[in-house]
Order: sequence, then C-alpha cells, then structure tokens
Amino acid sequence: MFANLDFTHRMFHDDPFDTTGHNLPSFEAINNLHLLNNVCKESSRLLPVVPVTSRVATKDVTLGGHFIPKNTAIFLPLIVNHHSKELWGEDAEEFRPARWDESEASRAGPYDFLPFLAGGRQCILGLLITNFQFFEKPGFVPRKRQELTMRPSPNMTLLVKPVVSSSVEA
Repeated sequence: MFANLDFTHRMFHDDPFDTTGHNLPSFEAINNLHLLNNVCKESSRLLPVVPVTSRVATKDVTLGGHFIPKNTAIFLPLIVNHHSKELWGEDAEEFRPARWDESEASRAGPYDFLPFLAGGRQCILGLLITNFQFFEKPGFVPRKRQELTMRPSPNMTLLVKPVVSSSVEA
C-alpha cells in the first residue's frame, strides 16, 4: 500500500472526518470511511489471517466427482481462492482496493472470501467479546517478550466473566 504514494495520499485524505477537535472519530464516522473499508478487505484478501484450514469428513461424501471417505482430513487452502484469477480477475495478485467497488467482488460467492473463516469455526474473537468480559489477574505486571511477535511475559492470565443479557455482570 505504501509503495503507491498516490493511493496512500488518497486513503488518508479522500475519506475525511472532523479532526479539528480533540475527540476521536465516532464509530459511525469510521464506518463511513469507504476507502479504508476497501483497504481492509483487500488486505485481508491478499494476506488472510487464516490462509489454510482443515476439516475432517464426518461421513462418506462425493465432492466434485471425488469420493472422500468418512474421517478423511481435508486441507482447505483459502489463500488459493483469495488469489484466484478466475474469481478476482487477471490482477488478483495485486493490491487494488477499488476492486471492492466493482461487480466482480459483489459476485463472489459466500465461500470465495473467507479471511476469518465462516460458520461454526469462524473467528472466535467476535463470539468471545460479545459473550464475556476479560480482566487482568490482580497483581499481574506484564512485561514484553519479543519473539516472532510481541507477547506478554510471563503468559498473561485473564479472568473471565460471562456477559448477562445486554449488561456486563459486576
């Protein structure tokens, strides 16, 4: 994205919101940042959080003319769909957020774009944060430990409380 300075300039200036005050933009203002939304989708298409997943056949089944016996492990390279020229056009390998405004993107099927999976095994974070409230363990003092990614050291222990109806349990 930053290799294309014209695009980067547009992204940060074409979807303006009021930045004159000291208030952070509202959820609605951020949600209306059309180009930013396209950038997030395109980034997730090219570099999905879950590039490959697997499933186990729960029964004998024939898919696309191929017999798959029960208990067979099936690997699903989601990144292949995300980079498919058949689905996304000849420029499927290019970072082009404008594709999300075009008819090809709207014709994509429900399993053509799965950056966070789908169904019962989709990204669990959304489910967790709507059903639970998380707290640091009292007395825990996080320190940073750098490996391939940054992480707390020692491992962070969280206390979890269920969300009751629409309010958080005290």
